[in-house]
Amino acid sequence: MDYYRNGGEERETLEKLAADGLSQHYVCLGNSGTFVMSVADLELTLTYWQEENIPACATDLSTDICDAIAAGGSNPCMKR
Repeated sequence: MDYYRNGGEERETLEKLAADGLSQHYVCLGNSGTFVMSVADLELTLTYWQEENIPACATDLSTDICDAIAAGGSNPCMKR
């Protein structure tokens, strides 16, 4: 989802997810998209997706969770 290029309902969902995560001083991020490559008559369409398992800390609030993960602690974004 792209915050700047989506409908109002999607933006509200993104804002709620961010607010919920930031209340704990971090947000879990993931990644997805499509890549299309064309060469002569060949066209390759690749789709990628990564689960939301990368924590991003709000540096102006607290980086405790991200610092703990970098030091080898458990990642709260990883599903068990």
